Amino acid sequence: MRLLSSCRLLGCALAVALSVGACARPPSAQHPGNPAGSDPPDRCIHYFVDVESKLSISMDYKRASLQDWKRIEDAVREVLKRSRSV
Repeated sequence: MRLLSSCRLLGCALAVALSVGACARPPSAQHPGNPAGSDPPDRCIHYFVDVESKLSISMDYKRASLQDWKRIEDAVREVLKRSRSV
């Protein structure tokens, strides 16, 4: 499954993409838009852009952490923000 979203936040464009590995199913049961083996079944790949830092960021984590994707992204943004102020 792929979840793509974009929104406006504080007047800056913010883009987020989450790639979630397919459930453990035989290749014939896979969704046609997600070829078999494209994402490990227990992993998520999280892509986002930090416009202020002019960075494109990708993270890989266990699927069990998917529910915390926003908290994870916010933590990375906070680290970037603190590094700019040093």
